Amino acid sequence: MRCKGKTKAGARCKRNSSEGSDYCATHADQATQSEPETADSSADDMFGGEAEPATNEWSNEEVWDTLREVAVVGTVIVAALVFGRWIKVI
Repeated sequence: MRCKGKTKAGARCKRNSSEGSDYCATHADQATQSEPETADSSADDMFGGEAEPATNEWSNEEVWDTLREVAVVGTVIVAALVFGRWIKVI
């Protein structure tokens, strides 16, 4: 399940929650600060997870996290392709 914590920029955390908690290890301190459940938040769990508001805006932190993830995956793919061709040459 996804962590219910908020980043410093106010965005929702993208990490998985720790076992037996609604928060990851980084945001565990927010569990004691959480707001009381409202009628709207109980409806969020209808499909097994918390609903997020529809928005096309990303925080700078989310953009950089996504770019880092894409860069790592891209680097691994390129390295695999180059290494695979190098093995075929030998």
